[in-house]
Amino acid sequence: MGTRFVGYDTLSQDSVVIGLLDDNESLSEVEKGQEVEVILRETPFYAEGGGQTGDRGLIESAYGKLEVQSTHSPIPDLIVHRVKVLAGKIALGDSVIAGVDRQMRTDAARNHTATHLLHAALREVLGSHVRQAGSLVAPDRMRFDFTHIQGMTRKEIRDVEDLVNKEIRENSTVSTHELAYTDALQEGALAFFGDKYGEKVRVVEVGCSTDTQTCFSKEVCGGTHLRNTGQMGLFLVTSEGSIGSGIRRIEALTGEAAQTKMWELREQAESLARDLEVSPNELSGKIQSLVTTMNFDIKRISELERTLALKEAEELISMVKEVNNIRVLAARILTIPPETLREIGDYLKQKIGTGVILLGTVFNDRPSLVAVVTSDLVENGYDARVFVRKAAEIIGGGGGGRPDLAQAGGKLPEKIDLAIDSIYSSVQF
Repeated sequence: MGTRFVGYDTLSQDSVVIGLLDDNESLSEVEKGQEVEVILRETPFYAEGGGQTGDRGLIESAYGKLEVQSTHSPIPDLIVHRVKVLAGKIALGDSVIAGVDRQMRTDAARNHTATHLLHAALREVLGSHVRQAGSLVAPDRMRFDFTHIQGMTRKEIRDVEDLVNKEIRENSTVSTHELAYTDALQEGALAFFGDKYGEKVRVVEVGCSTDTQTCFSKEVCGGTHLRNTGQMGLFLVTSEGSIGSGIRRIEALTGEAAQTKMWELREQAESLARDLEVSPNELSGKIQSLVTTMNFDIKRISELERTLALKEAEELISMVKEVNNIRVLAARILTIPPETLREIGDYLKQKIGTGVILLGTVFNDRPSLVAVVTSDLVENGYDARVFVRKAAEIIGGGGGGRPDLAQAGGKLPEKIDLAIDSIYSSVQF
């Protein structure tokens, strides 16, 4: 039992039901509400493969209507339609009309043809080492994985986008023909990412010149495509990034989806420009000015916080206590970054002369601790790492460092005061 695929030439086909399955169990008839699998004698529905999602649409007879939700091919030459019975009933042997959703097929074809143009453009901009490593072709989006060892620059992405859109404006013909696999390779067609090919393959050519006998793109591909590149309308790269060692991924949009995205970006820019009371053309300069001002303010605030913290540290000297003849200073400092806490620890170390210091703070809801031991006490076996680790257990964290200076972080800011006070018992024992 097999299926003849006629979807390259038509989106509607008279056919006959030759199989009805539910969980691999053969059925003779299905009724409204059931979700089953249907096999037709011939079908215009493209089965998922080569990165392209399967077609959707309707199968109708004089007695019932089926909604095709997905199409796949579990074995060669067999196409299976996953359907929901919308009305009436369908039985084995019924004559039906199978109709593919035209808009979804066209949108998928746009994106599939776009992957071929993108592949060719990447090889031209980045080099012939680029090889397709996978793809997704859906009606609403596309992604393309390829071999390349480093991230693309903004200029490279722009150059690739420009090449594809130039080919779209050329309204180049997209043509197909069948060849023996070896002949297709000798002709210069590309075949990648471990696909299994039969003796005969379908070659898709784009932008071929009879004068130079060259094509913008020539690949072995069984997917569905446009008749010419102008039908694509617009190509827009939305992201480029790494998905593994030596493998990059581009996500892109075409046609109406690309145009909608362009409008969204334009509206965002115009809205931001209005908020900043400048024209869209002045937006970049205004943002740069704001960033410069913000960075200056952040630096100034950081310096003020440091100055205030050091001033507060001066007042902490009066809080020193004697524990087992050891001078101990334990204190919580106002909200400051952990690196400033270390600086204050060093400052107090010079002021205290001899002793043990444990300081704590909560910055961005994260507790931090710094323990300091003066050099004379380090020589007598006291270790800042021991003190800070015991305190860190209380705030649900850990830390380390040197015998004279150690630092820790945790997850329980509400216990920072208990952690700081733990130094007294630590020094006693």
